[in-house]
Amino acid sequence: MVRFYCSVFLGALSLLVLPVDGAMAAPLTIIEPSPPAEETAISRDSFDLVSISQQVQSLLQTARTINNSGDAATALVQIDQAVALVQLLPIGEERDRLLAPTGSYLIELKALDQALAIAQAMTDDTYGNTGNLRTQLEVALTKAYIQTGQTPQAVQLIQSLNLDGRDFYWMVAVEALANQGDVEEAVNLFENVKDKDNLLFTDVDGNAITHAYIGAGQFAAAQNFLAQHPISDPY
Repeated sequence: MVRFYCSVFLGALSLLVLPVDGAMAAPLTIIEPSPPAEETAISRDSFDLVSISQQVQSLLQTARTINNSGDAATALVQIDQAVALVQLLPIGEERDRLLAPTGSYLIELKALDQALAIAQAMTDDTYGNTGNLRTQLEVALTKAYIQTGQTPQAVQLIQSLNLDGRDFYWMVAVEALANQGDVEEAVNLFENVKDKDNLLFTDVDGNAITHAYIGAGQFAAAQNFLAQHPISDPY
C-alpha cells in the first residue's frame, strides 16, 4: 500500500540542540478570583503554544535571512534553538506542525542528518490530521540524499521504515535516480519494489527508467526493460 496513511512504529528520540538564550516572559498577572485548576492548565498550555510557535517562526525567518547572507553555520544555530523550543511541547499534532517546516529548512541547508532526526522525532499518530507531514518530510529527505549523491543513505532510510507501505518510498527513490540519469542504479532499486501489481509503482518508475534509457541513447535497453516490466500507461 502507499504509505500516505499507514501506521508506523516510532521510538523516542532525543535531538542534540543548543540551549536558547534567555527565558520567555511570563504572562501578565491579573488579580481576580482563581479559576479552576483545569482551566488554568488549559490557558497556560494555549499561551505556551502560541508563544513557542511565534518564537519558532521568528527563529526560522532569522535563519533564512542569515543563510541568505552566506552564513549557513549561524543559520543552523538558529534552527537548533527553534528545535529546542519545539521540544518543550508535548508530543502530538501541534509539535509535528512546527517540526515539519524546521526539517524542511534543514533539507534546504543540506543538513540532511539533522533533518532525518527531525523526521524520526515526529509521531505517527497525526498523519491524517497534519496532512502526512512526516511522509512529506521523509520523501523530501529521500530525494535530497539521492540528489546529493548519498544514495546509500536514502536506501538506509527506506530500509529503516518498518512498514507495509515501504514500496512507496522505493518508488520515490527509483524515480529520483532515473530522473537524474542514474538509470542502472534505478533499475537495481526497482527490484526492491515488491508490489509489482501496483500500477502506480510500475507506471511511475517504469516510465522514468524508460525515459532515462532513451535519454542516454540506450534504445535497446529501453525496449528490453519494457519487455520485462510492461507499463499500463506509457507517456
